[in-house]
Amino acid sequence: MKHNLGSLLGIVLLMGFVSSLFAEEFAYKIEANKQEMYLKEGILLTVDLNQTDPKNILLFQFEVNKSDDFAIYPLYAKHDDTPHATSLHESYLVYPLKTGNLNLTFSCIKRVTSDLKMKHFASGDRDDFKKLETKDVPIVLPPVKLHVKPLPPSTQLVGDFHLTTKVQTHEAEAYAPIAMRIEIEGKGYPPILHSLYSKSKNYTLFSQAPEVKKNITKTGIDYNVTYVMAFSANKDFTLPKLTLHAFNPETQQPYTLTIKAHNFHINAVNQNRLIDAQNKPKKLVEDWSWLKNLLSYFTVFAAGWLSALAFKWQKPRIVDRQDPLVGKVIQCKEPKVLLQLLIAQEDKRFAQSIEKLESALYGNTTFNLKTMKQEILEILQ
Repeated sequence: MKHNLGSLLGIVLLMGFVSSLFAEEFAYKIEANKQEMYLKEGILLTVDLNQTDPKNILLFQFEVNKSDDFAIYPLYAKHDDTPHATSLHESYLVYPLKTGNLNLTFSCIKRVTSDLKMKHFASGDRDDFKKLETKDVPIVLPPVKLHVKPLPPSTQLVGDFHLTTKVQTHEAEAYAPIAMRIEIEGKGYPPILHSLYSKSKNYTLFSQAPEVKKNITKTGIDYNVTYVMAFSANKDFTLPKLTLHAFNPETQQPYTLTIKAHNFHINAVNQNRLIDAQNKPKKLVEDWSWLKNLLSYFTVFAAGWLSALAFKWQKPRIVDRQDPLVGKVIQCKEPKVLLQLLIAQEDKRFAQSIEKLESALYGNTTFNLKTMKQEILEILQ
């Protein structure tokens, strides 16, 4: 028992000693705007690291640990690597994906160097590369403890959303496609549903993956999700009323988004036009209207498919347009200068790029500087 008490006392003293070291060299502040929330309710997490002791040069590597318990979206990042006055400010939008008591954990490395080592590093050139010498110290930061409450039964959407519906027409020829467009807009957990309408023997349904657009701000993400689909049939049919069950965590109230029922009149095929009663029918006149309709049909779906493909490959929004690193990368004219710039950032996102540059400079591999810079800019965006 005495041994256990002694060990516990030692741990407490050690934690106090480590905390005092943090206080001398840098201060940190990690805050969530709420500790209790509903499943899939967004949490705004802000992180601040500031050097308080100017004796050494400090560099920070910080990240929120990935977990199946959370969906994590970076919102904003600003790093000031001024020697002896380093600071870091970042914000994240975090969605809990499980209920109960959860811990949001972090990884942080403090990298310590000096003016002399920094000067030695900066003195390197293409033929005499010098690596920045640092003393890397892992920092144990306390987790953010969260309590996640379950949603009301049958909830499909979480957030504050509204819905609009556009139908191409309510009357069409037999088997002609009828396009429908449904948009869900607002703020909350991404309003992406597997499907809206089910298949039916009364019509043929054509659908595609929803198009997702998002506008990232320093405080959250606004979503616009568009569902494009088409229906065809050989007789009249009805799309039943569709109700989506949603929950707004801010008001703590459930609500519904409704798509009203739609009745469609289909003009049946004239049988007399299909069977010619004359022995000598009229001279065949080429009618290309069917081709126009067919092309129009494929245009609707091709446009939607291309929109989804463009969104998939489009560059992410630059969170911090004031980040000077983007301009510095663009201005680099030589691989050695670019390599030194990346190493100075002490950011493991650039690890693969640094390896490629080192291999090209000091090995036998070749690479394209323009392509490399583009890869780095995509990482920053």
